[in-house]
Amino acid sequence: MSPPINRKSETKNKFKHTRIDRISYCTDVVQQFMDAGYDFICLGEVNSEDIKYITEKTDIVESNYTFINGFEKAGGLIFDTCILFKKSNKLNADASQVRNLTYSVSGRNIKVAQRFEFFVSSIGETIVLYLSHWPSNQSADDKVYQGIAQDLRRAVNNDLLYKTSHIVLLGDYNVEPHHTSMVEGLQASREKDLVIYRKSLLYNPCWKFLTRSQSHPVNGDKASTYYLRKTGLFNSWHMIDQVLISHNFLTNAWNFKDSFVEIIDTDTALNDPISDHLAISIFIERA
Repeated sequence: MSPPINRKSETKNKFKHTRIDRISYCTDVVQQFMDAGYDFICLGEVNSEDIKYITEKTDIVESNYTFINGFEKAGGLIFDTCILFKKSNKLNADASQVRNLTYSVSGRNIKVAQRFEFFVSSIGETIVLYLSHWPSNQSADDKVYQGIAQDLRRAVNNDLLYKTSHIVLLGDYNVEPHHTSMVEGLQASREKDLVIYRKSLLYNPCWKFLTRSQSHPVNGDKASTYYLRKTGLFNSWHMIDQVLISHNFLTNAWNFKDSFVEIIDTDTALNDPISDHLAISIFIERA
């Protein structure tokens, strides 16, 4: 999805299709995710009008889904997310409990994440989702990313105090899995065995995408989630959209496999993308 834009900036839209065309196609993609039975569908860079359009066109009231609107203006920032989730899972979710996390440096406020909490009554456990959109490297440096990551990590630490909390971090971090802010700041490892042993660590399965061929993706798969040749000095593909999970999901109570983490090409039907990022899909089944 494109960022929230006003009428003035819309005239400078670089995409060929109109905003209505693009939101319409995005809605078709969301509908396909709903038809596929995803438990959670997380959207970023959507404003209130986008969310209203999507939920109306998918007839969400009559569907097996409901949603939490995370669009909010706070402290000069725009938090612009939305989560659709299944009614049949009987999740207890309180929209008033959505938390906006920010990081302040040199008089500047920066978005860290939005925290959503869902209580799964059938198993007596809580799933916490942190949706993030960190600033691009044009407006942030390594120190800023490290500060953002450390603030997010402190929030995660609070959730880890409760053994029934299962934590998922996802979004556009604008840095790759090997960046210091991801490894040291968020304390995210590429090794599952180590995460199981050191339960405070997070597991980042997106490391696997870094080994894909840059010039010849396997079976037509995309090499990463973001393509930018102009500033890609050593590579054109960048794995900046990621999903991280807490150790709970690696226990015998859940059936997680790295093969269940995939990049979804949502732009195959248009020669003009609805987003400059591809989607990430993760499947974790209760054992």
